[in-house]
Amino acid sequence: MAAEPTEGRYLDRLKALFGSRGSRLGSHALWMFLFNMLSNALLLVGNTYAARCLGPLNIGVSAQVQALSQQAGLAYNGGFDAVAVRAIAADRACAAPLVQAIVTFRLVVALLLATGWVLAVLILQPVGAVRVAWLLGAGLIVIGSLNVSFIYQALERLPVQAAISSVAAIAIALGYALLFTPGMQVGSDLMLIVVVTALSSAIAIAGALKLAGLAPGGTSGLRDGALALRGLLEQSWRYWLLAVVIYVYSAFPILLVAHFHGDAAAGIFRVCFVMAAALELVFASINNLLLPRLVSWRADGVSSMWKKQSDLARFHVVFGCAVCVAALLCAPYVFGHFLGPEYLPGLPVFNVLVAGRLVVFVSQIYAWGLVALRLDSQFLKASLAGAVASLLLNFALIPRLSMMGAAITSLAAEAIIGVLCYLLQRRSVSAQR
Repeated sequence: MAAEPTEGRYLDRLKALFGSRGSRLGSHALWMFLFNMLSNALLLVGNTYAARCLGPLNIGVSAQVQALSQQAGLAYNGGFDAVAVRAIAADRACAAPLVQAIVTFRLVVALLLATGWVLAVLILQPVGAVRVAWLLGAGLIVIGSLNVSFIYQALERLPVQAAISSVAAIAIALGYALLFTPGMQVGSDLMLIVVVTALSSAIAIAGALKLAGLAPGGTSGLRDGALALRGLLEQSWRYWLLAVVIYVYSAFPILLVAHFHGDAAAGIFRVCFVMAAALELVFASINNLLLPRLVSWRADGVSSMWKKQSDLARFHVVFGCAVCVAALLCAPYVFGHFLGPEYLPGLPVFNVLVAGRLVVFVSQIYAWGLVALRLDSQFLKASLAGAVASLLLNFALIPRLSMMGAAITSLAAEAIIGVLCYLLQRRSVSAQR
């Protein structure tokens, strides 16, 4: 008898683990897997073609604009997402005031940041194509503030958001295919990303408002919104700090590579990072569904929750290894034929980054476990340890090993965080038995 596909066994086991709602979760996981695979396939082809048309130097400029716009976005992050998902999963009646509070806060702060960004670019950058590319960073800041994935996650409607993201991926890939030719001007990719992402964000927000019970332009009451924001901030400040921590071991290395080894090296590393991050989108087909379920598992007792997490982790390892091996086998062809010889130095870097994505996939089970148990300080401690290690290793390794130093540092930081999340939750479970 032929062996059942790994994906099929994995989803069947998920159904068993998730109890009476397993069928719904299994179908959601399958839909998200299909949408994410579609998005990844399209973006892989589109991004490799765009990278070839732009060249490492221009890609390096785009990488720095994106990295710094993400850094600016830390000011409006608020750490709201995990806390909002946890709150809405426990009581869906609070969805409307939370959505209003989060979107309003982030947008107001983002508009102020974007204004400052534009003024800084006009003062510091000379007139030319590079200045235009940097000005597009203001658009990225505003669009980044409109992320409402938390409402889809909390209400277990992530396939809807995945479908919107897939449409955006199709639009970006088509834009690259139809509009890009070799020798494209710096910032061309940023322009396309800003336009498409703005449209997809508008659609996602309209859907989120409907799910939360708010009409576009409606309000749940200013007082309710203000109280919701205050309540969120009392819990979310740790995750706000965590967002800064995540930046340290994700986007910050791109800037260090550019500083020590030039824009071209930063461009190659950015391509490797984006391609490895595509695997995380595949893994998110499962992991983004976990937090609301973990909140429900917690109600059955921490011991029961821990056992289900342990069962889930074993299947994560099998599924994750299968996906990563497939990626590693395809990588030489992608780097050698699609991207071209100037990107070949990034192949070993990509291989190390893939290992890091596998570590994140498995350890996310225990990271979300800490969140579900309201052990926010423990989660923050684990992440801070990884960030400190990342910062020290980046400054030690990037000047000597360039991109490979950044990749090794990323893997080490993710491993430290994953191990600490596991150990901290295990200690908590043992103390409560």
